[in-house]
Amino acid sequence: MLFKNEKKEGDHPRKPVYSGSIELPDGTKYDLAGWINEGKVGSKIEGQKYIKGEVNLPWVPQAKIIAQNPIKNDDLHQGDEIPF
Repeated sequence: MLFKNEKKEGDHPRKPVYSGSIELPDGTKYDLAGWINEGKVGSKIEGQKYIKGEVNLPWVPQAKIIAQNPIKNDDLHQGDEIPF
């Protein structure tokens, strides 16, 4: 389900007009985004408005990824040879 994006600030084209999320039966979560577009001149839908959508995996902050997968001290010393 998509909801009107009330947090949209400014007219930047990459900020979605609609946003939402979906969870599949296997537990995978996706973020949804939608923009209102108008059919281009010469196309079948010339002048008609439609919603263009995008589906992405949820954004995870880099700090959270590092916290979930800490680097081991042994991993830092692998491949220390300098190729030049």
